[in-house]
Amino acid sequence: MGHAIELWYNKFRVSPAREALLRDVLADAAASGQQVILVQLPFRDAYLRELQRSHATDYQAFLDATAALPHVDRILFEGAAPCGLTDADFLDWTHLNEAGAATFARAFAASLPEDVRTVIRDCGAALTLE
Repeated sequence: MGHAIELWYNKFRVSPAREALLRDVLADAAASGQQVILVQLPFRDAYLRELQRSHATDYQAFLDATAALPHVDRILFEGAAPCGLTDADFLDWTHLNEAGAATFARAFAASLPEDVRTVIRDCGAALTLE
């Protein structure tokens, strides 16, 4: 596993240009009264374990950097199992396939407070919890 993760792993770092763009988007959203929520989708459990074992400092720096972003709330999903996902739900170490995306969407929707689900439904969005 350790060698396989090294072939895929790229430091959890946002380039200065991308961070500046993200900060601009967040400032514009805040200025217009919009709430922004940054959602991190889950990783395969084996990837998360190896990430925490081999690259904990990089990953923590990424988490700290996103926590320091102004005008944004975060929802961090890390492991797959708590969301009902298995290795079969991933295209690779970190990207969900179609079935995994559907499973995650249901788990995510179910985790939202009822008042948020009501707002989503009132906006005409489909929110399926089945």
